Amino acid sequence: MPTAAEFHPPAWPKGGMGQTIWANYAPRSDDLRRLQATSRPRILATPDGDHIRVHWNEAGTPGAAILVLLHGLTGCAQSPQVLGLAAKGLAAGFAIVRADLRNALGETPSIGVGHAGRSEDIHTILDHVTVRAPGRAIALAGYSLGGNVVLKALGELADQPPPELTAAVTISVPIDLSAACTAIDDEGNWIFRRYFVTRLKRIVERRRREGRGRYDGIDLRGVESIREFDGRLVAPLCGFDSAEDYYRRSSALPIIGDIRVPTLLIQAADDPFIPFTAYESASIAANPAVALLATQNGGHAGFWGRRGVDADRFWAEHRAIEFCRQQAGQAPTAAG
Repeated sequence: MPTAAEFHPPAWPKGGMGQTIWANYAPRSDDLRRLQATSRPRILATPDGDHIRVHWNEAGTPGAAILVLLHGLTGCAQSPQVLGLAAKGLAAGFAIVRADLRNALGETPSIGVGHAGRSEDIHTILDHVTVRAPGRAIALAGYSLGGNVVLKALGELADQPPPELTAAVTISVPIDLSAACTAIDDEGNWIFRRYFVTRLKRIVERRRREGRGRYDGIDLRGVESIREFDGRLVAPLCGFDSAEDYYRRSSALPIIGDIRVPTLLIQAADDPFIPFTAYESASIAANPAVALLATQNGGHAGFWGRRGVDADRFWAEHRAIEFCRQQAGQAPTAAG
C-alpha cells in the first residue's frame, strides 16, 4: 500500500484554502448529470425508527463490485465531490450507492440528527447492500465527516467485518473531532466557519418548517461556531453530555488501530480544518490494514492537480478509485 503521495498542485489555486474553495467550483463533466438522472433511490429503515436514503446506479456488468459513498458536513449525495467520485467509480465498473446521511442538506426522509459518530447508519447501509446484492464485493468511501463515520464503523467491526467488505477510502477526515473543531473555529478560518454554521442553521430551520418537532426547543440564537452548535443541538438531541463528550465518543482516531479492512486515508498537511498531527498517531502507523497517503498540499477535499496528470485533475478521486479497484480485484479500465 502507498504511504507517500506524488500530488503536484498547479500554480493556482494556491495553498490549502485555495484548493478547498476551488474544488467546489471547478468544472465537472456531463457524466455527473447523467449519473443523477439514472440513479434509483431507496429508503432504508434504521433500527432506531428513522430512515435514510441511498441512490443506486447499477453497473453494466452483472456481479460488479459496489462502491458506497458518503458525503461530508452539510453535504448530500448530490455534492460535487461525491458525484465526481461516483462517476469515476461507475466508469471503472463499479455499481454505485450514494447515501444521504441524516445531516444532509435539502429534502431528506430522516427525522434524526446527523453527526460524525452515527456509525450505525453504515451498518444499516451494509445490511441493505448485502441483502439486495448478495455475494458482491463492497468498498466504502467517505469525505470529511462521512469519512469519520466510515472509520468509526470499521473500527467497531474490528476483525468481524462482512466478508463482502474489501476496501475503504477516506478523504480529508477529522479523525480527532475536537482538534478539527478548534481549527475550523479559529479566527483565520472565519469564512469556512460562517459557511458551515449558516448551512447547519439552514438545515435546522428547514426541519422546523417541515414539522420535525424535536428541533422546536433548540435555541440557536447567538451560535457562531461549530462547537457552540454541537453543544446546543447535537449533544442534547443525541445523548451526549456536551460537545466535548460528543467529540470524545465519536472520533475515529481512538479505534483506527482496530480496523482490519484494507483502508486508505488520503490527507493533506495544509488542510485548513484538520491538524495533521492526528494522522501522525502511532495507531495509524502500526496498523498494517491502514495506509496513509499524505500530501503537502491539497487543502480540504481539494486535491486539484496539475494539468496532464489525471484526466480531469481531481487527483484524490482517481487515487481512491484505483485503490478500491485493486482491493476488489476489478480489471483496469479507461477511467484513469
